Amino acid sequence: VSSENADGTFTSFPELDNIDPNSKFVYLCSNETVNGIELHRLPKLKTKAPLVVDASSDFSTKPIDWEGCNVGILYACASKNIGH
Repeated sequence: VSSENADGTFTSFPELDNIDPNSKFVYLCSNETVNGIELHRLPKLKTKAPLVVDASSDFSTKPIDWEGCNVGILYACASKNIGH
């Protein structure tokens, strides 16, 4: 699932209602800094696939509903913004 605009830019997160039910995981970047797109809350998907979250740009800045959002793994490049 992608939210790429016709001109190749990204200005919003895609709708996540049509995730393939056979997906092994769903990857997302919770704060995409190039275009300034941030999820203030992780989504609660309608699939059993675990979320794989790149939180490099917002590591430790907000609470995470680990179980409710089915987070399988969250990772971050801690040197980027720790202490943000």
